[in-house]
Amino acid sequence: MLSMKRLVEVVERTASQNHAKKMTQDLKNRFEEFKNVSKKLFLDDKALSPTAAFYGSQNEKTHIYYAPFLSQAIMNRRQQLLYILGGEMKNQGTDIELIMFASEAWSTTHEKDTDISKVARPSQDPNKAEVLTFSAITKDGTNFFNVYDIKRSDKEVELIERKGIKIQQNFLLSSFWKGYLAL
Repeated sequence: MLSMKRLVEVVERTASQNHAKKMTQDLKNRFEEFKNVSKKLFLDDKALSPTAAFYGSQNEKTHIYYAPFLSQAIMNRRQQLLYILGGEMKNQGTDIELIMFASEAWSTTHEKDTDISKVARPSQDPNKAEVLTFSAITKDGTNFFNVYDIKRSDKEVELIERKGIKIQQNFLLSSFWKGYLAL
């Protein structure tokens, strides 16, 4: 028979796990909303500037920032800028649960055993594909990631979702959390 203390521990752990699942689903829903709005903007304008969005559960608002500096900076500088931004948002008392990012990019595909160090940058690959990327990471490190191939014709633009793409680690958005959590 379970002791009262053990029963309370089980109930508290279950409640905590249910809360974590609900939080993860809520954040995933925010990411889906961000993707839908960004895709609509892209399809309307035929372009999308790098866009960062931050969601805080404290005031249940999503703050969206146009982030042109992220397209003009080299990757290491982007990480440094997001680290600084994370620290600044924490200093301002902004309660953030989720950071999201959308951007156009170039993509290439290679065989599984390809030595990546010998591959040209996607922008320089003659077989490159234009894509729209969406990524997000929660404070606890849960990643969301989607890629859409961009198919352009004279009259319209179409987005086709790539299936089965998984991200191991998001260095760019992780930099924000390093800055945010460093304080």
